[in-house]
Amino acid sequence: MRVFTISIALIGCVAATPFAARAQNVGRPFEFGLDAAAQFGLGDTHFTTIVLPAQRARIGYEFSNAASFEPFGTFIYQSAGGFSSTSLGLGAGILFFLTGNTSAAPASMTSTVSRIYVRPFAVMQYIRLSDGTDSNSDTEFGFGGGLGLRKPLGSSRLATRWEVNIQHVGGSDAFTSLGLLVGLSFFTR
Repeated sequence: MRVFTISIALIGCVAATPFAARAQNVGRPFEFGLDAAAQFGLGDTHFTTIVLPAQRARIGYEFSNAASFEPFGTFIYQSAGGFSSTSLGLGAGILFFLTGNTSAAPASMTSTVSRIYVRPFAVMQYIRLSDGTDSNSDTEFGFGGGLGLRKPLGSSRLATRWEVNIQHVGGSDAFTSLGLLVGLSFFTR
């Protein structure tokens, strides 16, 4: 399983390399962010998960004035009374901006204009559970979509992100959930 996870990470890095090279030539900034999250299970799978101050890390690159590519990752480890769980999530999405001036210069527009966006995304989750004597692991794939707002904080390189999303993860323990994300973004210029 470790080889599979490393392979997925390497494929993601290789896929993002052309975006990084293009960003240096075009002058578009990168967006680095952390998001706090609340997630609520829907249907037969009822659960509530709240993670503060940050559940996931993300890196965004606006490849045009109307869209941004954004890989993200999560890691959660819990241990209590001989029981432990490890969860690793990797995913990628594309933000399609519905508002904001799409004719402005990319470097000046990114962090200074409030923008509403939709974000389709795909995820891969690896989960390992252990009770001290026995362990079980599973890898599941899913997809989802969100609607959000990126709002600048003054004229600085900082912005807040607010998003509501829904996702479905398949596999042996399939579930659908409603998520709320609140994040902080930093732009490289």
